Amino acid sequence: MASINIFDLTQDRFIDQLYEEVARRNLILKRIKKPKVTTLQTILIIDHEWNILKLLYSVLSKDYNLIIKNSPISAFQWIASGKEPALIICEYKFPHFTGGEFVQQLRNSGFHGSIPVIILSDAEDLEHKISLLPCDVSGTVSKPFNPVLLTSTIQKVLYECTT
Repeated sequence: MASINIFDLTQDRFIDQLYEEVARRNLILKRIKKPKVTTLQTILIIDHEWNILKLLYSVLSKDYNLIIKNSPISAFQWIASGKEPALIICEYKFPHFTGGEFVQQLRNSGFHGSIPVIILSDAEDLEHKISLLPCDVSGTVSKPFNPVLLTSTIQKVLYECTT
């Protein structure tokens, strides 16, 4: 059995020699993988209901970088500062604004018109969904929402944007 002098080796070479030694002894050892540096995609969430924001945060924070705004105006200010999310999740009804109006202004802005938007809505009625057709939304999810349905809708929209 050859001994390994750890002082003469780089970390990678040390790991390689260690695995060679383990292989010689017919031991099974999972190869240590170097951690991959991944950047989480940013999702801008716009909602004025604290409970919904907490729920969205608990469902999505593990997989996405979340930016939370409580009004479309603060969201526009954040976007105007030069930041661009991969996706926007927006409530439909605000006190002085609708999600549809937000999406129309976003689409008309020129610079940020291609950001996909998912609308969260209390409404299940057909009139509401028809009112969103000219807004070019990427998806709608009714509240109260199923977390699995929401995450699958997000994944589908983000996938469609990359292909």
